[in-house]
Amino acid sequence: MVILRKCVNVLRHMKKPVRIGLVFDTRSVYARLEVTGVIAYARSLGLPWIFAGGEGSAETWRMLRRWQPDGIVGAVPPGTLRARIPSVVQLAPDPAGAVLLDHAAIGRLAADHLTERGFRHLAFVGEKGADWSAGRGEGFQSAWAAKLATHPSASFHRLDLALAPVDDWRPALGELVNWLRTLPRPVGILACRDLRAREVAQACQTARLRVPEEVAIVGVDNDDLMCEMTDPPLSSVIVPWDQIGYHMGAHLHHLLQGHRPPKRLPSVVPTGMQVRRSSDIYAIADKAVAVACRYLRDHIQEPAQVEEVARIAGVSRRGLERRFRHELGRSPHAEIQRLRLERARQLLRETSLPLSLIAERSGWSSVQRFIAAFKIQGGQTPGQFRLAGKFKPLA
Repeated sequence: MVILRKCVNVLRHMKKPVRIGLVFDTRSVYARLEVTGVIAYARSLGLPWIFAGGEGSAETWRMLRRWQPDGIVGAVPPGTLRARIPSVVQLAPDPAGAVLLDHAAIGRLAADHLTERGFRHLAFVGEKGADWSAGRGEGFQSAWAAKLATHPSASFHRLDLALAPVDDWRPALGELVNWLRTLPRPVGILACRDLRAREVAQACQTARLRVPEEVAIVGVDNDDLMCEMTDPPLSSVIVPWDQIGYHMGAHLHHLLQGHRPPKRLPSVVPTGMQVRRSSDIYAIADKAVAVACRYLRDHIQEPAQVEEVARIAGVSRRGLERRFRHELGRSPHAEIQRLRLERARQLLRETSLPLSLIAERSGWSSVQRFIAAFKIQGGQTPGQFRLAGKFKPLA
C-alpha cells in the first residue's frame, strides 16, 4: 500500500506532455536550425514538450489535425486547426513573429567585408516585394556610401529579381547574365540569400566572368551544403537561425502560459562572415599592395614586420605605407590587426580552442595582447564574443 501511494504521488507530480506542432521547410537550412533552437529552448528549461510535424503539406496538416497540438511553430492557415491555437513564426512584422532580425546589419557586414578587400564597385541582387531583401540592400548601400560615395572611381548597382520557387533559378539566369555584363570590374556582389548567390555564380559561368577575380560574391544564411557545392564555394553572412529558433520557443512558451505577446521583441544581428573562395581576394590595382596583402593573409600566424613585408612587395616601408593608405585607407599595421582579428573571430565561432591557442594561431605574441586588442576593436572580450553565439536562458 505504501509503494502504491508513492507511485500515485509520483504520477500526480509528473508534468503533462505539451504537444508542439512543427511546420517548416525541411529543405531549408535556416528552418532546420530554427527547429533545433526551439528544441534547445524546451530542453534547457526541462519543459515536457513533444514534437511532431514536417513540411507544410496537406498530409502534415491532416496529421496535426488528428494529433491536436497545444501550440504551433510555423504559420497556421485559417481553419486548419482549432481556433486560437498559439502559433509562432520567426520574424516580425508578422503578428506571430518572435524576433526582429536586423537586415540592415546583414548588408553592412557584407559591405565591410568587400570594401576592406579594396572593392570600390559594389552591387546588390535582391528580390522584388520582399521587405527583408530591401533592408539588406539598404544596409549594404548605406555602408558603401559612408566609405566610398565621394570616391571618383566608385559605383553602386542594384538588381531586384522576381521571386521564384526555391528550386527554380533558371528564369532569372538570362536577366542576371545581361546585367552582370554591364557592371564595372572588379565588382563585389551581395545576394540577398544564398540561393540568389548561387544563381549569380551560375550566371558568371555563363557570362565567362571569373569568380572572385572579376566578380566577388557573398550570400546570406551560410547554408553549408549550398555554399560548398557552388563553384567556387560561396562566402556568406552568418545569421544565427538557431538563436532565432530559441527565441521562438521562448515566445511560444510565453503564449502557452496564457500571457499576451510581448510589446517589445528581442533583436537579433548577424554573427559574422564565413569567408570562402567566392570573395577571398583583394581587389587592388597596386601590385605592391596586392602582393603585401596576400603575404600577410598567408602568413598571419607569423610575427609580421612591416619592413619585411615592404621588402617582399619590392618597395620601401614609407612607400608601402603611402600605397596602403591610397588603396585601402589604412596602414599596413592596421591591415595586420584586421586580419588577426578576422582569424580570431573565425576560430572563436568554429572551435572550442582555449584563448591561448587562438591568440597563437592568430599571430599575437601573448593572450593578454590578443584580449586587449579584441576588446578595443569590438567592445567585448573574446569570451563574451564566443558566448554570444551560444544559447542563453531568456528572461
